Amino acid sequence: MYIEILKIAAQILISVGAAFLAARLATSRYRSEKVWDQKMLAYSELIESLHRMKWPISEHLTATLEGRELSDEASDELWADYRAARKDVSKVAEKSSFIVSHEVVDAIADLENGRSKARTSQYWVEHLEIEWNAINKSIDIVKRIGNKDLKIKMPNK
Repeated sequence: MYIEILKIAAQILISVGAAFLAARLATSRYRSEKVWDQKMLAYSELIESLHRMKWPISEHLTATLEGRELSDEASDELWADYRAARKDVSKVAEKSSFIVSHEVVDAIADLENGRSKARTSQYWVEHLEIEWNAINKSIDIVKRIGNKDLKIKMPNK
């Protein structure tokens, strides 16, 4: 009888231990998935905002190279979108700085340095090209960092 009680007690202890371990593993996995989701959202929002910054520059550059001018209304709307996107880039980078790699904040600082360099340009086309290149470089860096941070394997080109 004593052995039967010990067997039952051992089974109960093993069952409770297994249940505790399963719950702990499930909670750990849930937390890591939530962090991954938050990182993915941050990287996606940042890349989207950077693209929104690049679009007005691309439109002005294309118009200039084609020898046409954008209307004042169209230009004002594009630059308003640019300013909103720039604000979003700054906001997303700051609010995500505790989740995403610190390299992202460095990439945004490099973007601002590129923008400063563009402002010293004497020619409009050169200004646009420098700024477009700075934004494009930031997009590439953020994508590379995001893929590495999120452990996303990219196909070989």
